[in-house]
Amino acid sequence: MKAIISKKNPTVLAVCVDKVKHNTLLSISKELHSDVIFTNNTQATAEQLLNGKASTAVEDLSLSNNECLLFSNFSNDALNTFLDVMRSVDLNVKLKAVVTPHNLKWTLSELIAELESEHKMMTGGDKDE
Repeated sequence: MKAIISKKNPTVLAVCVDKVKHNTLLSISKELHSDVIFTNNTQATAEQLLNGKASTAVEDLSLSNNECLLFSNFSNDALNTFLDVMRSVDLNVKLKAVVTPHNLKWTLSELIAELESEHKMMTGGDKDE
């Protein structure tokens, strides 16, 4: 059975971002007519957060120290535009991914661990962007 996501607008799940990045993402999202959901709940899945079925905050902030952006319902052009605007304002977030049927049900902590592993493999180490 396919998962149904109630949010149809392009939506960014912004995981564990700081206040400056938070404000910049809000500005970009408004400019590009997309939504943004901020969360530090890495035990929730993208599906739960996109459907409003999980809390976006958790008490134990030690669980949420890896920032990540997840893009849902973006066309290729819209995603490229969003990333171009991020670069133009020097908004650097090392880990980024598109929500897919494959990763939709992973917890954000599982997804972040996989992205970190892929990033290390692609860059040959622990380098930032």
